[in-house]
Amino acid sequence: MRLPPSAAHAAILSSFLLPFLASANTLNCDHVLADKTDWTFKALGGPKSVLHSIENTASWKNVTYTIDLCTALKRKDEVPDDQKCPGGTRCKLSERITPVLTR
Repeated sequence: MRLPPSAAHAAILSSFLLPFLASANTLNCDHVLADKTDWTFKALGGPKSVLHSIENTASWKNVTYTIDLCTALKRKDEVPDDQKCPGGTRCKLSERITPVLTR
């Protein structure tokens, strides 16, 4: 698992995702009861991603936040073992740096 690249990224990620993750192990997307109201989050199931791009002088930094409210994210075989998230992860951050090509 990779750590957020800055405190700002960590704050944004925490403010949006931690309320969901606090109950993620027990969240049943078909039936959520809150304030005597029955909700279903089944339509929100599946991985959802947000991409944040930052242009630097010599490179582009792409930071992708991915979350799945209903089930654990599937592990990808092409990701190196030292960069894989632990099993059962519902939220991840990945970062890619691409050099800017100059002519």
